[in-house]
Amino acid sequence: MGLKECHALQSLNLDGNYFPLHIEQLWELPKSIQHLSVNNVSSRETTNTARVLLQGLNRYCNLKTLNLENTLDSDVDEVRASGKNLKLDAKLVELRIGSNTNICDIAQAVIENNHELKTLHCQENTVDLKFLGILVENMRQCQLVDLNLSSIKLHKLCGAGLLSEGLKHCPQMKIINLSTNELDSNDFQLLSEGIQTCKHLVKLNLSDNIMDSEGATCLAKGINHFCEIKSIYLEKNIIGSNGAAAMMEALKSSIYLECVQLQFNRIGPEGASAVADWITSTSKRHPKQNSCFLRTLNLADNQIYMNGTAVLAGALQFCKNLHFLDMSNNKIDSESADGLACGLQRCTQLHILCLDYNNFDGESAIILTEGLKYCQSLKTLSLLGNKIGTTDLAGMAERLKHVHIKTLYLKKREEHLRQELMDQMSVPIDVAV
Repeated sequence: MGLKECHALQSLNLDGNYFPLHIEQLWELPKSIQHLSVNNVSSRETTNTARVLLQGLNRYCNLKTLNLENTLDSDVDEVRASGKNLKLDAKLVELRIGSNTNICDIAQAVIENNHELKTLHCQENTVDLKFLGILVENMRQCQLVDLNLSSIKLHKLCGAGLLSEGLKHCPQMKIINLSTNELDSNDFQLLSEGIQTCKHLVKLNLSDNIMDSEGATCLAKGINHFCEIKSIYLEKNIIGSNGAAAMMEALKSSIYLECVQLQFNRIGPEGASAVADWITSTSKRHPKQNSCFLRTLNLADNQIYMNGTAVLAGALQFCKNLHFLDMSNNKIDSESADGLACGLQRCTQLHILCLDYNNFDGESAIILTEGLKYCQSLKTLSLLGNKIGTTDLAGMAERLKHVHIKTLYLKKREEHLRQELMDQMSVPIDVAV
């Protein structure tokens, strides 16, 4: 029995397929389809794929979710012309159309006819101000909860202010992704006015922009007193110590925060202290478990040094739920090993620890592993680029033998280390060097 005879079929996922026949046959599907995903699909037809694909969509008046990501990258003019003829006046709730060439006309047609839209992903596309204008106008009517506009050159479009106006009508918004848009402090000053309306925000991704301390301070005012946020991504900006302090102070109401990504931000020892203060303050809000909810903390490449590490080490005792910690490339020296090991003893749920390219020697590595012997969940320990020699392996192996570690990263280009440590461990281990 072919798919066209499955009259009750409601969901179909064709992601990553290569159609053996003409793409027209896709539209022999039953009209009962409500959920369709054609993500990263190529066809034997190369000249009219987008036209046939988009025209066929008009058959499905029951569609609720549609995924066309990385599928319409054939011909810009073809996509644009076909998009203008797209009716799709269904009650669409979710549209994912990222990573294509030019989706303005398609997205506009869908947005204008679907006021129940809750999820819209248009990342990595070429859009224009007309598209943003239509999106903002319809944000007044639809109930968007998940918006992904990553990598659409929002700064060059001067679209931050326009988008901010739309966000003011979205108090129900839960997920916002505006990463990789070259947004600067002026953009964040505008955006913070709209973001502050989204008090139910759960995930905010503003990574890989040009946010400095001024921009971070403006954003902090926007998210102040947000209680439901669980994940915040600010990596690859330049917020500095003042920006980090402002952000962590604003997040003190976010007692359920699980993921903090601050790598590559030059936050320094003062910024690290602000993170530690947030951890300590939040843990006090949960007196029964005496711990924050933090599961992921990435502070790599932040010039934390010894002073910042010492303060953070003291706060780690309140991170009993921590699964991932990255403090690589922070010029942390051997003198910090004792304090760090003491803090890590309490992180019993830790799965991955990265301390690459610091200044640990063999003795301090042994001290660190002494603390890690209590981390029974540890799967990966990365100490690349530190001064650890073969004579230190026995001490490390002795302390790690009761830990269920799977991968240990040490120095590069020293293949003999791999077999030596494997021989000394009581369980099989993949030692990457």
